[in-house]
Amino acid sequence: ASSSGAGASSMSPEAADISRLPLELQLRLAQAEFNAQSPTTIEPHLALRDWMGLALSLTFDPWDTNRYERGNHRTFTDGYRKEVYVKLLKKCLSCARAFSFFRSRLCFYHPPDPEDIERMVEAEEGEEVEIRPLKLRKIATTQSSLASGDTTEDGGSNGTCRIIFSKVMHLLRFHLEAEQEKKFAPPPAISFGSGADA
Repeated sequence: ASSSGAGASSMSPEAADISRLPLELQLRLAQAEFNAQSPTTIEPHLALRDWMGLALSLTFDPWDTNRYERGNHRTFTDGYRKEVYVKLLKKCLSCARAFSFFRSRLCFYHPPDPEDIERMVEAEEGEEVEIRPLKLRKIATTQSSLASGDTTEDGGSNGTCRIIFSKVMHLLRFHLEAEQEKKFAPPPAISFGSGADA
């Protein structure tokens, strides 16, 4: 028992913050950070897939302030900065920065096959050839699609996946800016009661 207590007390504040999060969110964060450490060794569309899992969780899942923030005295509507949430938003944006915020076309399109590359070369040389549009990738754009493994095809109509990606990126920055404008929460009140109410 003493060894487990020592292990908990030796945990860094940041590690303690992460340990309070749901396991699924911890795993998504860990995967996105792992990818960001080696951005040249992973296909950009795979990095985007993992990153979207984290970003969708941070922008659309309810944030349990009392459980996830420090002190167990917070509420979602208390008006103070959610410091752990801010850290995760920054981490998520930092992971995207490692991939130039997924600006590469390979994030959303399959690379051309050899025949298409040959046609492109012929077109550049002035020949009249038909160049087929690049095939769009399937990208999970909702929490339900992530959970089920289903994906949503852009389909070429208004760039659905790219629009949702842009929306998620905007929401991450919006929430970060909104939280940073708030004041830090006061520490929890210290009680010197007998413990009868505990």
